[in-house]
Amino acid sequence: MDILFYNDLVYSDSIITIPHKGIANRDFVLVPLCEIDSSLIHPELKQKICDINVADSEKCIIRKLPDKLETEEN
Repeated sequence: MDILFYNDLVYSDSIITIPHKGIANRDFVLVPLCEIDSSLIHPELKQKICDINVADSEKCIIRKLPDKLETEEN
């Protein structure tokens, strides 16, 4: 189990690091977090989660769907 954040706690030992050290490099974490709480601030980077550049992440594997999906008429 990964703990992404715990309030504003910054903590690390031989077992766990909070906030999770890979958050800023993983779009599959950043995009949903931004949708859940657009005001969430990364306690170490001092940046809003939504302002961290997802395009620079190591794995750009997801993208947000538009609010309104276009459908094909059959």
